Amino acid sequence: MKQGLLSPFASPVFRSLWLASVASNFGTMMQSVGVTWLMTSLTSSPPLIAMVPFAALSPVLLFGLLGGVLADTIDRRTWLICSQLWMTAAALAMGLIASAHAATPFSLLALTFALGTGNALNIPAWQSLIQDIVPIEHVPAAVSLNSMSFNTARMVGPVCGGILVGLAGPPVVFFFNAASFLGTVLVLIFWRPEKTQRQKHKILSAFGSGIHYVLKAHHLRGPLARVGMLCFFSSSAIALLPIIARDRMELDATGFGLLMGSLGFGALVGGAAVPAFRRILSPSAIVGWGTALSAAALAGLAVAPSLGIGILALLFYGFAWISSMVNLNVSVQTSVPQKLRGRAMA
Repeated sequence: MKQGLLSPFASPVFRSLWLASVASNFGTMMQSVGVTWLMTSLTSSPPLIAMVPFAALSPVLLFGLLGGVLADTIDRRTWLICSQLWMTAAALAMGLIASAHAATPFSLLALTFALGTGNALNIPAWQSLIQDIVPIEHVPAAVSLNSMSFNTARMVGPVCGGILVGLAGPPVVFFFNAASFLGTVLVLIFWRPEKTQRQKHKILSAFGSGIHYVLKAHHLRGPLARVGMLCFFSSSAIALLPIIARDRMELDATGFGLLMGSLGFGALVGGAAVPAFRRILSPSAIVGWGTALSAAALAGLAVAPSLGIGILALLFYGFAWISSMVNLNVSVQTSVPQKLRGRAMA
């Protein structure tokens, strides 16, 4: 059990943060349904609807490296508290605007972008924190548990979000999401980690050293290229899923939530299976098979005429995608120096 899936739970800090992250991820997944469905009620334009996930995720490209630099140069705990509070404010603002019936496509995109910016600045510090909490031999299990936290929320959150949106409207899920960040904030406030020495150089210098390291680190080129390929070719399908649900399958918000939930369930099973896979297959083989199955599942989704077939395709896609991504994440986390971990993860 020393290196089993549950071994990171031996750390009380990891256990508390993991439970807080479940609630936070649950709120985020509920909000994703609410904002997407609210956008479909404000406009019938496919480009505008597809801009919702773009606004949520483009900050990772724009500000992810900045988040990595800050994770490496200032106290990660303090930075995580600040980013969580920023996301709380963005979700609360969205709830207030929606409840006042003042939401427009532009305001939804702007606040989604603000929430995504907080997430982009949060991710590198959050992922880099793992080795500050658990021993390195437990990192693969910790990464799998974090993915399971996210994908448990992805499985249940959209379904609950779709039901709540149908019953009470989008503002309810926005307010729930704002409250869900506060659990993580409280855990971080009461956690007193050991003080670690941070690099004392300017932001631009940290940018340059991080980029220089990644460009020169041959062992990172394969994992980074594979991550780029997986994300680039799958993003269009996920961005257009609301239109597939509404126009081709003629679903309501609850049906769309079921589609999103099936993606999360597949990913949850895939994340739980990773430690067993790593005992019988090399990480490279897992990524190869996962990539091939992801492609086949997305091809199935492209022609899926009904909810049942769409659910099946997304189950396989979630399983394959997370199996690959967990192994790529571990490859990067365990092969870079501690002082550069945040920038490498970014």
